[in-house]
Amino acid sequence: MTKYQSVTILGPMSEIYEYKDYREFLRHYVSRRKRENPDWTIAGWARELGLLATTSITKILNGQREPGERICQKLTEYFRFNSEESKYFDYLVHLNKCTDSTMREVFTEKLLRLTPTIGKRSIDEARLQIVAEVVHMAIRQMAGVQ
Repeated sequence: MTKYQSVTILGPMSEIYEYKDYREFLRHYVSRRKRENPDWTIAGWARELGLLATTSITKILNGQREPGERICQKLTEYFRFNSEESKYFDYLVHLNKCTDSTMREVFTEKLLRLTPTIGKRSIDEARLQIVAEVVHMAIRQMAGVQ
């Protein structure tokens, strides 16, 4: 059983996939919590995460440090990420830490593979050609071109 309170920021499908920067995700969470409860504080959140000092999370939010493995684990537990969401969050952190362009490409590719395709559909080339022809025909008719 988790020791964290229920986190209401996340909907039926985690919002983490909407972010390409883990800090942006965390800042958005802080902003929403403060808006929902003006008494909510980062210090209280740090205590809830089990951090010894508020400065750790504050520096992470401000871009002055990166979260280590222990803080990443605490955050993924706090947000109740499933294994894929946890990987996505960790890859965002690793991507931000990377200075080597090859490793950045590796983590970018890993993130793309984990991004859900719900609501997206692929189309084969034959169908694309049919759709393109119909669209072109409609444009030609609207423009009065035969």
